[in-house]
Amino acid sequence: MDIKELEILIGKLEEDIKNLEPVNMRAIEDYNYIYERYSELIKKREEYEKEEKKCLEMIKEIEKRKKEVFMEVFNKIAKNFEEIYKEIGGVGKLRLENKKNPFEGGLLIDASPRGKKLLSLDAMSGGEKALTALAFLFAIQKLNPSPFYVLDEVDAPLDVKNVSLIADMIKNSSKESQFIIITHREQMLSKAETVYGVYMEDGLSKVVGLKL
Repeated sequence: MDIKELEILIGKLEEDIKNLEPVNMRAIEDYNYIYERYSELIKKREEYEKEEKKCLEMIKEIEKRKKEVFMEVFNKIAKNFEEIYKEIGGVGKLRLENKKNPFEGGLLIDASPRGKKLLSLDAMSGGEKALTALAFLFAIQKLNPSPFYVLDEVDAPLDVKNVSLIADMIKNSSKESQFIIITHREQMLSKAETVYGVYMEDGLSKVVGLKL
């Protein structure tokens, strides 16, 4: 290039330099700061993702264990329910609406009180429902029995037949626990070992006991 061409090129370059102004002399410093901050955030994000993965694995393990414990308890209660119902001469079964995920469904009770066909709880009479409900309650309690139970007139709305069945159920369960029953029904009293009667005399309540 000759001198004239060089002068033209220099002039063009100087013009290009002016077009770049104003130049931020702290740009490199700002870039370094932002880059460091960005690197810190990326590192934290990676740490959070690792923690999230651990938490999700823990939740999955807890859900698995929860289901295992539930099924273990359910199977024991279902077995107790069948045994208790068999003791009163019937057939009773517990089943889950959703076997794959029991927490997304309910519990179904089927029972056949003494000679009747197997019915769901909804199709039973009031007395049969009360009988089945007590059998289910005893099945749960049998898993971890209490030393004694107090039942206040659970037989009041039942007919003679179902009172006798409940009395037998309580009699069988009393081998492991003590039962205190408040009742006015002869069928229930006949199964008791000791009877306490409360009566009024001169305006005062008195108690009399009788060992059968």
